Amino acid sequence: MLREELSILISTELSDPRLEDALVSVTDVTVSPDLHNARVFVEHALPRESDAQVLSALRHSVTFLRVALIENLNLRVVPELSFAIDESEQR
Repeated sequence: MLREELSILISTELSDPRLEDALVSVTDVTVSPDLHNARVFVEHALPRESDAQVLSALRHSVTFLRVALIENLNLRVVPELSFAIDESEQR
């Protein structure tokens, strides 16, 4: 549920110029047992040198994304979001 909603929000609602050609996709979300923290794994289409730029843009949008999750999902707790590049598959 979180992965799908975050994928939609990131691809359609974020207008940060650092993400302009990034084609960010959410590959996985791991949520802590107490539901207060979520680690969001992403991939993007930019060169690896742009990882820091993409993560910076996503971190900058955390408040917007959490508010959107509150509005769109019926959750008791909306977790704090942290982002990481998904290293499970080589690009």
